[in-house]
Amino acid sequence: MFGVLIVLLLFLDILTKNVCEIKVKNTGFAWGFGSKMGIILVILTLFFSVLACIAWWFYAKKDIFGSVAFAFFIAGALGNIFDRITLGYVRDFITLPFWETFPVFNFADMCLTIGTILLFVFYILRSKKNA
Repeated sequence: MFGVLIVLLLFLDILTKNVCEIKVKNTGFAWGFGSKMGIILVILTLFFSVLACIAWWFYAKKDIFGSVAFAFFIAGALGNIFDRITLGYVRDFITLPFWETFPVFNFADMCLTIGTILLFVFYILRSKKNA
């Protein structure tokens, strides 16, 4: 299930980026910070993706909630790294009409955010269960 969910989310990210009109070519990471980092962002993203896979293997591979959390996080990272490697930038296209100053983002960014929140909850629940 872990791998299938990653592939599905990655597919949805690439699909939405190909179908939607690109509003921003983001060469940085969160909100465009680090736009001069180029290859360093690719290396860092790969590093943290590998760490997340290792953490999943040791801490969550038998836990559905943890597996979903890690899958969202990893799919989001891979979605944006795919753009960085193939295009040299990340395609952002989602805006919040009720919050005009909020940065433009994409489906992979949503996966990263959801994954991060779910991982936080997973580790809180896990630590309470082990206490």
